[in-house]
Amino acid sequence: MERVDVVIIGGGPAGAATALELARHGVDVVLLDRARFPREKLCGDFLHPLGVAALDRLGLGDALRPTVRPPYPRRA
Repeated sequence: MERVDVVIIGGGPAGAATALELARHGVDVVLLDRARFPREKLCGDFLHPLGVAALDRLGLGDALRPTVRPPYPRRA
């Protein structure tokens, strides 16, 4: 059986950010979630401006911005 320092249950924003920060500090971490990602629902895709700021603080904002799409089709 493999041993790790920390197991995080739940890959939502809090779990993912915690796993990232722990790994950056040399902690051996495993993240478990029962869902598949990305989720095909708006609440799994929308980021409030405070969430965008949090991603920037984690160093992920620039990598994620090219993948962003508007939540609704634009009307002509």
